[in-house]
Amino acid sequence: MLFSALRSPRYRRYWFGSIGTVGASQLILMAQGWLVFQLSGSPMDLGALGAAVSVPSIFIMIFGGILADRWDRRRLIMTTSVITAGLLLIQAALDYLAIVEVWHVLVIGALIGIVTGFEWPTRQAFFASLIEPDQMMSAVSLNSILWQASRMVLPGLTGILIAAAGTSMVFVMGALGFMVMFATLLGMPVRRQAPVSGNSVQQ
Repeated sequence: MLFSALRSPRYRRYWFGSIGTVGASQLILMAQGWLVFQLSGSPMDLGALGAAVSVPSIFIMIFGGILADRWDRRRLIMTTSVITAGLLLIQAALDYLAIVEVWHVLVIGALIGIVTGFEWPTRQAFFASLIEPDQMMSAVSLNSILWQASRMVLPGLTGILIAAAGTSMVFVMGALGFMVMFATLLGMPVRRQAPVSGNSVQQ
């Protein structure tokens, strides 16, 4: 059944917490691109932003599974959530104070990409520890639904939010989204983690 994984209290808690980080990821993507375009109007700078975010993330993901094997996965996700939230608050402050420059956005985007490279393989391994083996297909499907729904709904909502409150507020909301995951994982009991390979499967 599609929703069978939600019968697991731990996975259900994790899935609803993931709404925060998945939503925040979409907010960041839109807001950083719009901010760079507003600052420079250069398609080259937009391309540089895409590279700054994706290249470090892809490279780090190669080693992310190794780190997920050696560290407590719950703590690692909590740590990456706090770091990402902190970076977004720095971005928000620079933007709000009107001192932000394109290179600020590129550097922060690259740092978030690095953190994401550690986070996603860990998340892939972590959610498997929250469910029974026969719930795996349900969990994978629910994760995919969450991502696809966010990609359909949030770009439009982000545009409305930018028009109403500016990109700095979007970055603040993104930070709050990542802190939702941090709060979700606080005190969550997990079973003993099993090793995973260095290759991760994208949600």
